[in-house]
Amino acid sequence: MHTLIEIEDLKAAELMKLLGFSAKNGTLIYGSEKLLGYLKKGDGEDKIIFLSEDIQLKHQEMWRKKAESHQAKVYKLRGHSMDIIGRRLGKRKLSVFATGDQNILNGIIDKVKD
Repeated sequence: MHTLIEIEDLKAAELMKLLGFSAKNGTLIYGSEKLLGYLKKGDGEDKIIFLSEDIQLKHQEMWRKKAESHQAKVYKLRGHSMDIIGRRLGKRKLSVFATGDQNILNGIIDKVKD
């Protein structure tokens, strides 16, 4: 299973719009403990972790391995730094995050297929 998928700038911008809804409705998941809990949930749903383009390589690799062990995918958002993502989602800086809203996640999966 190829867990790390690079999302081009324009597609990443579309995904960020959907992720903005997750931030507004309180379903944005961030912070190591919360993200690990999200990955460990065995509810059978698709799981995706999002990375900023400027995440440190050691952290990228750590999250890729954790995602792989829980059959999750990792989307690296090109053109979106920690600062940009943080501003767009109402946080200070975000290098790794997810959404707990399955409807938003389904929309993201559909957008990536296009």
